[in-house]
Amino acid sequence: MADYTDHAKVIDMLTKAQGVDEDLRQRAAEANDFIDKPNGQWEDSVSSQMGDRPMFTYDMTSGVVDDIAGEIEGADVSIKIRPAGGGATDDMAKKYDGMIRNIQNMSGATSIYNTAARHMITTGCDGFRIDTAR
Repeated sequence: MADYTDHAKVIDMLTKAQGVDEDLRQRAAEANDFIDKPNGQWEDSVSSQMGDRPMFTYDMTSGVVDDIAGEIEGADVSIKIRPAGGGATDDMAKKYDGMIRNIQNMSGATSIYNTAARHMITTGCDGFRIDTAR
């Protein structure tokens, strides 16, 4: 187990962990800029050379992203709890099912799922954090 009381060691572990997927994060940022940033399909070095001349882009990607995201947004995503032994009962599974559905409704989980799915389509990676402190 790691020693989290040594600040320098924790910073070193964090740096190593972030370095592993740095290239993935960079590619994801570039893909996001390509699709969502105005003139994102032009490299900065090219756009700076263009000056006041017009730069035209023909966006063939946003429509595909919208189609896929629309399919996901239209799907009925739900969590189903089933008893799996260890004293679990159908009644308890129904209670947990209702609690989870209520948490999702109160937190706006559908919007979060849809946003994460759209980012996943665009960049290839995304995620969200569940904060249980509230």
